[in-house]
Amino acid sequence: MQNNRNQNNQNNQNYQGKNNKKRSKGQQQQHQQQNQYQSSKQSTSQQQYQQQPVQQLQRNTKGREFRRIKQERIERANQRKLEKQNQEQFFTWFSSISNNTPTIHQIVSYFQDLGNLDNLENIFSNLRIHANQCESYMILMRILGESPYQEYTDLILRSQSFNTQITEKCTLLLIYQNSIQYINQELEIMYKLFSNLKLNDYTTLKQSSISSLYNLMKIIDLYNPQLQQQASKTLTNFDHFLKKIYSTAKLLEWKQTPNYPIALEFFSYNKTPNQLFGKLEILPKENITFERYIDYHYNLIREDYILELRDAIISLNESGFECIDKEKTNNIGLYQNIELLSVGMNNFDIIWRIQVEQFNMDGRKQKHINWAKSKKLASGTLICLTNIECYPLIFGIITKRDEKQFQYKNGKIQLEFRFLDQNTSVMQLLNLFSQKTILMQYEGLIDPILYYLEALKQKVSLPFQKMIIENKNEVNYPSYLNKNYHFDLDLSYNNKYQGIKFNIFQQPWPQFNTSMDQSQVSAIKLMLQKEVALIQGPPGTGKTYCGALAVRLLYENLQKNDFPILIVCYTNHALDQFLEHILKFVPIEQVARLGGASKNPLLEQCQIKSRQKVEFEFRDFNKLKKEISTIIQRMLNYDYKIRPQDIEKYWPELYNSIISNFFQDNDLDQDYYIEENGDELLVKYWINQQKPEENVIVKGYLNGMHKYFKMEQFYKKPQEFVNLQKTPGLIQVQHDSSDDDLDEYLDSEDEAIYHQNGQREFKFDSLGIDQAIKHFNETHQNQNLLHYQYQTIENIKGYLNMQKSNPWKLNEIDIKEILIYLECLKYQNDSIKFAKLYKQFIEQSNILKDLYDENEVQILNSMKIVGVTVTGVAKQTNKLQKLNSKIMVIEEAAEVLESHVASILTSNLQHLILIGDHYQLKPSIKNYYLQEKFKANVSLFERLFLNKIPSVTLTQQRRMKTKFADFIRLIYGESYQDHPDIQKQNQIEIQGLEKDLVFFNHKWLEAQDEKSKENKQEAQMIFQMIQYLLKCGHQQTSISVLSLYLKQAQALKRQFQNAGQHKIKVQTVDNYQGEENDIVIISLVRNNNYNNLGYIKIDNRINVALSRARLGLYVFGNFDFIFNASTPGSTWQKMILLAKSKNCLNDYINTKCIPHGNLQTIKQPGDWSKIKPKLCNKKCLKNYSNCNHLCNKDCHISDIHPADSCPFQCDRIIDCGHKCKLQCRDRCKCNEMIDLNLPCNHKVRALCGTDPLSQKCQEKQEIQFSKCTHITKFICYEREKYLYKCQQICQKKLLCGHICNKICSVDCGICVQECIKVRPCGHQNKCKNLCFQDCSPCDTPVENKLKCGHKTKFPCFSQKQDILTYNCQEPCIKKRQCGHDEQICQNKCHEQCSPCQKLVSRKLKCGHEIDLRCHDADLIVQNFKCLSKCQKPRQCGHNYVCNNQCHQKCSPCLQKIVKKLTCGHQIEIECCKVNEVQQCKQECIKPRVCKHVQQCKNLCFEQCSPCEQVIEHTFQCSHKHNFYCHSYKKSINNFNCNEPCLLKRSCGHTSPCLSKCYQKKCSPCLELIKKKLDCGHIIQLKCYEQNEKQKCHEPCNRIRNCGHIFPCKRLCFETCEPCQQDVLKPLDCGHQQLIKCNIKSQNIICKQDCIKSRQCGHKYQCTNLCYQECTPCKQILQQKLNCGHMIEVECCQSQKIQLNQQCQQQCIRRRDCGHDFPCFNMCFKKDDCTPCQFKTYQTLDCGHQFLILCYQKAQKIKVLCDQSCNKKRPCGHNTICNNKCYEPCSLCSGQCEITLQCGHKRMVNCYQKNDLSFLKELKCMFPCNKIQPCGHNQICTKKCYQQCDPCQVEVKLPLKCGHLQKAICYQNPDTIECLQTCKLTLNCGHPCKSKCGKVCLKCEEPILKIFPQCQHQKLIKCYENQQQLVCGQQIPFIQSCGKHTIQVPCFSRSTLNPKCQKCNDCIIF
Repeated sequence: MQNNRNQNNQNNQNYQGKNNKKRSKGQQQQHQQQNQYQSSKQSTSQQQYQQQPVQQLQRNTKGREFRRIKQERIERANQRKLEKQNQEQFFTWFSSISNNTPTIHQIVSYFQDLGNLDNLENIFSNLRIHANQCESYMILMRILGESPYQEYTDLILRSQSFNTQITEKCTLLLIYQNSIQYINQELEIMYKLFSNLKLNDYTTLKQSSISSLYNLMKIIDLYNPQLQQQASKTLTNFDHFLKKIYSTAKLLEWKQTPNYPIALEFFSYNKTPNQLFGKLEILPKENITFERYIDYHYNLIREDYILELRDAIISLNESGFECIDKEKTNNIGLYQNIELLSVGMNNFDIIWRIQVEQFNMDGRKQKHINWAKSKKLASGTLICLTNIECYPLIFGIITKRDEKQFQYKNGKIQLEFRFLDQNTSVMQLLNLFSQKTILMQYEGLIDPILYYLEALKQKVSLPFQKMIIENKNEVNYPSYLNKNYHFDLDLSYNNKYQGIKFNIFQQPWPQFNTSMDQSQVSAIKLMLQKEVALIQGPPGTGKTYCGALAVRLLYENLQKNDFPILIVCYTNHALDQFLEHILKFVPIEQVARLGGASKNPLLEQCQIKSRQKVEFEFRDFNKLKKEISTIIQRMLNYDYKIRPQDIEKYWPELYNSIISNFFQDNDLDQDYYIEENGDELLVKYWINQQKPEENVIVKGYLNGMHKYFKMEQFYKKPQEFVNLQKTPGLIQVQHDSSDDDLDEYLDSEDEAIYHQNGQREFKFDSLGIDQAIKHFNETHQNQNLLHYQYQTIENIKGYLNMQKSNPWKLNEIDIKEILIYLECLKYQNDSIKFAKLYKQFIEQSNILKDLYDENEVQILNSMKIVGVTVTGVAKQTNKLQKLNSKIMVIEEAAEVLESHVASILTSNLQHLILIGDHYQLKPSIKNYYLQEKFKANVSLFERLFLNKIPSVTLTQQRRMKTKFADFIRLIYGESYQDHPDIQKQNQIEIQGLEKDLVFFNHKWLEAQDEKSKENKQEAQMIFQMIQYLLKCGHQQTSISVLSLYLKQAQALKRQFQNAGQHKIKVQTVDNYQGEENDIVIISLVRNNNYNNLGYIKIDNRINVALSRARLGLYVFGNFDFIFNASTPGSTWQKMILLAKSKNCLNDYINTKCIPHGNLQTIKQPGDWSKIKPKLCNKKCLKNYSNCNHLCNKDCHISDIHPADSCPFQCDRIIDCGHKCKLQCRDRCKCNEMIDLNLPCNHKVRALCGTDPLSQKCQEKQEIQFSKCTHITKFICYEREKYLYKCQQICQKKLLCGHICNKICSVDCGICVQECIKVRPCGHQNKCKNLCFQDCSPCDTPVENKLKCGHKTKFPCFSQKQDILTYNCQEPCIKKRQCGHDEQICQNKCHEQCSPCQKLVSRKLKCGHEIDLRCHDADLIVQNFKCLSKCQKPRQCGHNYVCNNQCHQKCSPCLQKIVKKLTCGHQIEIECCKVNEVQQCKQECIKPRVCKHVQQCKNLCFEQCSPCEQVIEHTFQCSHKHNFYCHSYKKSINNFNCNEPCLLKRSCGHTSPCLSKCYQKKCSPCLELIKKKLDCGHIIQLKCYEQNEKQKCHEPCNRIRNCGHIFPCKRLCFETCEPCQQDVLKPLDCGHQQLIKCNIKSQNIICKQDCIKSRQCGHKYQCTNLCYQECTPCKQILQQKLNCGHMIEVECCQSQKIQLNQQCQQQCIRRRDCGHDFPCFNMCFKKDDCTPCQFKTYQTLDCGHQFLILCYQKAQKIKVLCDQSCNKKRPCGHNTICNNKCYEPCSLCSGQCEITLQCGHKRMVNCYQKNDLSFLKELKCMFPCNKIQPCGHNQICTKKCYQQCDPCQVEVKLPLKCGHLQKAICYQNPDTIECLQTCKLTLNCGHPCKSKCGKVCLKCEEPILKIFPQCQHQKLIKCYENQQQLVCGQQIPFIQSCGKHTIQVPCFSRSTLNPKCQKCNDCIIF
């Protein structure tokens, strides 16, 4: 067969050789064309480069950058081309392995030539699947598996193509297991493929496709007994191999362990699950290394989330889905019939949208699920997609689920998910949809766990390692304190920080003004001084307050580079609370909160939202996404039509065979082709099963096609494995009567949003392949479409490998099967390509995410405070590691797993503050078994606390009443004290209830449930109680209901929501730590018949539950059951005993009438509805707040009587004296209208009590100003605007000629109008500046001539400067230095000439000549590498042609020479290898050391093979054995003789010895003997057992001590069972009871009805049992009190009632006033009677009488008479008073005359003459007659009260400078400017020409300047003589040529360039 195959391959190779010759010619031509193209391209690029000016290339950075990018793209393209070429070469080599098996040395040598492992791995990842690939892989793995090169084996095990091939083959073997010949051999080959690998590390193997093989073995073992029997040995061996794989798991493998689950982990051997990766072992107490510590915590977290899922999948795998073990799948949600809906992609992942149905394969009914509140299929949870055989296992994370309830119809749920493992096979996913699919959900968020695992993997060290890992308790101060340990501290917590600066390490600290207790101050000290600080905060002690204050102190004192401070909390709620404290003293701009689950709108502003632009190749990224989309669409459509190119690509041997056989059959040659693509057309005929026509493809007669397509077919219809075939969905829907869903959120929609916001939001961008998905679902892809007929293809392959095979003879059906096979290969290749692109996509998305993170890190480093949850820290690990954070504060640290804390500790940390309480809730993991075994519920906080790390325990609680705290003191001891403020809290009562502390004891049993517990009657009792409390006036927000069980909490929550009471907080105890409320009601739930307490027995939960209430605590449960079920001395027993001692443990609750104190008893839920709404038949008669009125309503529940509810008329007298006319509930307000005096002395009519300042006077006024004479009119209340400043327009004429348009009272100042000045240059363009500014520059264009001769225009103002700096833009006309003037310069006039492009010839060093461009010819020649063919002679002297170029080193000489080796052999080698060490590969002929003549099997250079000569050896036991020579001595030393033992037994028996010879001890004697026992029975036993003590197993026949003949059913050696004979025993109480004999001596409790007589003598029936105390006698008795009233009491209460007891009847005492008005107080009150409200008259001082209430007489109420006033006026006028009697008389309006200060007289109102303020403001309106102070007789035009006009007489005034100047009389001489010329003399001697009083200017007198060097003269200004001047006179200058002369400035002649600008002989610059 092999010979036939080789011959056939030889024929194909002959054809390929012919083909290759033609191709080689074509390739040579193509190669030449490419060289020409490259050379032309190179010359073109050189020309392009040469055309660019050097100066422009240097300046144009954008151009250079563009060219660099372009060059990089070209290089990348060339690199890709080279890689593709290497890939094709590797593909050819790999394909040939199946035909030509290489040696290990050839494989390794070839791999090494390909480069490093990364390059090789890339080549394997790009290797496409072809027909013979599976065989090639198996050969390669077999050869590598026996070699030491494990790195190559691991590389193949990781490759996607290898795993795809193995998975596909296992799938085919599974589907067609009953139709494949020799399947047991196939299984054996597959098994040995993996088992023969010699691996040191099995990590890569565990993650490979070996799980596919195990799944195949498992299904055969379960469903195919016939095949199982045939392959039993292979199945057994594979189980042992799997055991070996599992046994390789060891410690310290965490770095190699994948974070995500691996399929092989979910199989079991020996029916027990095992840990595949790593080893979880308890940490030792000492000598723990960092690696061991991280390894433990990594494995703990990983095993916690995988263990339950693994147990569930293994259980489902073994038992199936029709009989599910609910205990194993308790935390797993099951769904079925997965359907693909769409595929989307964002910048971070690919999102798959699917639809599932509720699971019903086991006959379960569907549940009504409230999806709006349910946690099922929540975002962030782990799901596993599989089939009913639980393989493959595709793991993903849910990113979104439908949110609206109406979106769920017929039990179908839609959701989106992403792959958990980026190596997930998309082919397996798509194939899965055609099977019976199952979706499993692991109930718990997986995202945080993965972040924790990845964070631990990234750890290279751990801060505070000495304390955390080495368990040392020596703690230093934080390192950052080295810079500054003097802090400015303030412990007052006030808004204003006022600290005391001192050394924080000094002892003692100064005294602070603070409300903190001593333990809190100690906590602050510890947190500031120690690098690791533990603060234990029992309930209510203010640990959060202390933590926030410590953060404030650090915030105020840290240096800038020590921020931000990292605040970490366990929950979002706790983080919000902590940050709310911090925002009181830190600006919100300096606080950042990571994560989006905050309920506080203020904290929403602290969210970091940074999405700045980043430098990222989005174009390439989008192109990558498009490629992925195309592949998915093609795989969904299964669009794989086979073309000729596909056969050449995927099965080249078949392609060549089709062509070669056609030409051989028809005796033709390929030269007969008509078309160029004749090969493809020919193969296309074969694909279509058609015979080629003559003279269509080839020329000639086709006479060999008569047997085409007539061969007998290989195809036979196979028998398929149908277990996996898809079935219809839910046909009939039966709903479960139970609507309970334990996954509902307790806080309705709010908590759902709060929960889901913590997950990353994935934007879903559809890929636009909906049509493909629709087609995918409609066609129902089955196994026939996705897989080929394995046996048929194998048979066809076997035929085609034969010598005389001919593919043209194959039957048409077989050809179709080949095409199906090729379609499958294309499908598999797409799957591999998807995996590669998906991996690239994830890498790019991670880069993009890192770029976004860098922006956020910059923002976070600028913050002072960064808050985040424990989960958030893990998510943001990469970000937070880059922060400067040196301080981390962890709140509720005792509730956080140590594994989580270890993962979040960043490397920069220097200070760790842990705040918590390990006596409250502890951390927990999902798996209870792991938690108990490894003590995982011990937090880092608790461990460090027990290790004596410095800590402080807070001691004073400020939350709860003392009686509540007494129960907590049972846990913390007496150090847990009450703060003094608690005493006030102790006085507060709970309205409507008798007691504020009740332990309600009931007998209601709990409902049975597997997942959670519920007590419906207890829940109803609590619900009804809260309805009553709400009626009593309690707010919903002040009540919290806590339960120890989730189901009970959900039941209560639903009841409150149905009642519309959404604000009542209902929660489990575990979720309520850190919170508190006024009233807390606790439901303990548990009460059963098997004494199982469950969760409620845990002390930590008891502690949390009983410490949440501030004012009222009510606990519901069966405390008798709890007491009996608890262990002796437990916390529950102590608390129950304490409750009994406090008389708060009852089976009833008493309600209390709030007004009168009446009590009613509640024992059952229905009793709450029996309470009467009015409580009692009395009137309320309580005082309203702030008034003396009494409530006349019937008795009602509420005791609140606010002042705003009083319905009576108000009887108060207002302070103004008027009586209030409003209702009592309204605020008193006087409504009387009065005349109100305003501050301006005007009057206005307004309400009494109106503030005069609030009124606006509307009187009209006018005023004239003395300076400007303007008259202004205004309203009185606006006088402030007009009294002091004139508001009219000025309109004075300014010096510049403009009219002033400012307000009169404002100084005219500078003119700010448009400038109208004339320009000095004479141009007419308008000035753009204002009048007072200098004119704007003139921008009129002016033409100027440049030095180069060209002309251009410049703006007028800058023409001189522009001429010097301007670069001429005209074309260049300069002559070239090289002389090639015909090369026109392309540059501008001011630029350097463009490079000369003329070709010139240059000679190289090697003698060759080349043509180059003139401008860089010399430069290129120096560095040029000659590209001509090398002609140098070789050093070895051979004439072997060198293939390299002239500039390169000669290629190696390949001339063959003979070399003699050291072993004596001669070999022929290439000349270049003569100095290399050669290995002789001839047969070894060396003599052996042992002198045996065994032929060595190795090569000459290898070590001799072991000698296999057999040597016989006789041992001391006389047995003989043979050994090989090479291991003779070692074998003898280690040999154990396994021959049978020949020793004689000491007992004399001859039973054969079963031991081996080497054991030297006989096996136990098995001879049977008889033995008599002490009891008399005779037994038979084995000889070796006779000396042992025997137990008699005969039935017992002993006589009982009691004498009864009750039979004993036990064996003889056992103690007799107790006598069960019934006997009658008389009891002390007189009853007789039938009991068992064995308990006759015990004390019997009589449980019959009580018949004892009562001591009181009454015959009231006792309802208790005989052994119990009698129930209290409740016979009703009449008893008289001291007050005389008779009351009815129960007999049991009669002794307690005293004669002076508080009487609850109405008071009947007589009033002192004598009135008969009733008293509304109770009889027992010792207060005065309620005020007498009998109406009576009182005489006022004015003589009037006023009607008031009796009690108001004693109050001396001020009463004002409201009758008309009739008092006489003191002024004597008879004007009528309009006011009331109690008011002051109205003002007198009589006229009186007064004399003003100016002497004028006028009439005023009587009341105004004594009003000093009025007289002061009174203005005389007579004309002015005053004399001017200057003495001039100018007449004044103003009123008498106004200021006189300024004197306008013109006079001469002396100025400061001494000059006289004309001016107006009123002007000030100091402000007048002198207009005469200055008389001062300047330093130069010239007179000053400035105005008098101005600063003297520079002297501008003209003088003659003589320059000393050139003696030239120049006329200059005087002040310029002090400056350094140069001579600018034009002089002639002779150029270097001596011909030309130019005019130049005198000063520049020494600096001139001698080069002539005109002469052609000069060198051009």
